[in-house]
Amino acid sequence: MKISSASASCMNNASESIGDFDTPRLAIWSAVKSFFRKLDRHLTAIAYAEAGNFDEVQKILDQNKVQAQR
Repeated sequence: MKISSASASCMNNASESIGDFDTPRLAIWSAVKSFFRKLDRHLTAIAYAEAGNFDEVQKILDQNKVQAQR
């Protein structure tokens, strides 16, 4: 399951305005979402490595480097 589809309903709730707490809550949500994207990419790379598809692992790791530079 993709994180983006699982979190779509939660994001609607996160975007509701709750006064002074709105900005920190969205910042935390963004950090959590980023963490799970990274975790998903790493677990996918591990699965490809176990299957012996090292070219795909290298592509995923290269994508991680590009994301880290942003």
